[in-house]
Amino acid sequence: MQNWLKYLVYISVAFLIWYLWKADFLHIPKVKNYGLLLLSLVFLLGGYITKSKAWQVGLKAKGLDVSLRNSISSTGLAELGKYIPGKLWVILGRAGYISGHYNISTQRASGVSLVVQFITIWSGILVALAGIIFIRVPAGWIIALAAGWVFLSLILFLKPLHNLIKNLLERLFKKEFNLPFINLQEVKPYLHWYFIDWLVRMTGFYLLLWAVLGYAPSAAIAAGFPLAITLGILAVIAPGGLGVREGILVVWLQAAGFDLATATSLSVTTRIWTLLGDVGIFGIGVALKKPVLK
Repeated sequence: MQNWLKYLVYISVAFLIWYLWKADFLHIPKVKNYGLLLLSLVFLLGGYITKSKAWQVGLKAKGLDVSLRNSISSTGLAELGKYIPGKLWVILGRAGYISGHYNISTQRASGVSLVVQFITIWSGILVALAGIIFIRVPAGWIIALAAGWVFLSLILFLKPLHNLIKNLLERLFKKEFNLPFINLQEVKPYLHWYFIDWLVRMTGFYLLLWAVLGYAPSAAIAAGFPLAITLGILAVIAPGGLGVREGILVVWLQAAGFDLATATSLSVTTRIWTLLGDVGIFGIGVALKKPVLK
């Protein structure tokens, strides 16, 4: 398991460098307020800590007592795995780390990681819905997003419908689907951590926009960040949501009143900003890493 994680890290870094070069993100955007930029980076890294906390409480909900240090380290070391096509590297990477440091099977830890990922998506869409009503978007967008959130809620939390959809998918594709059912009463005491996580990350995104624009934009614009992140996660083929998140942010920022050139610049700047955070939390993960249990 230790060698498996080591190779995952090497592959992740290689894919990150390759996509940075391919997407031509290796340029420095203009910043009007470096103090706000620095503060946004603090909140960005803080968002990885709250993300790690959500992972920790997700494990705790299943009776797995994991330290925050190991939760942060597993999150950080696996974070660059999202740049490998498939997205499952993030889920399996942090699960593999936890499995190597506790008496927990990789399969069980991966199951919890998948549940945490789905709750993150579910809560992110809900937060985006709360903000989208303040942005001048077509009514169809709101209806589609709300319908998607309701459908996801029913699948995740309603056992009969969950089983029905799972069986239909398995019959249609003739393969087993690992679609987790989530006991709402089991995770309810910890749900607030997922919303705190989004709040911290949205604050960082808002401060970034303020730093680049030189003035404070509408607070509702921050809701575009969880929307782009969640839909980027759902775009399984695109590594790290590459291209998907940028496209969504461009459309969102245009709906908020920015011209195409400004929206595109802000979108690319946001990607560079998140890449800095990914590398930062990876470094923290390496620093906090503990030896694997024998």
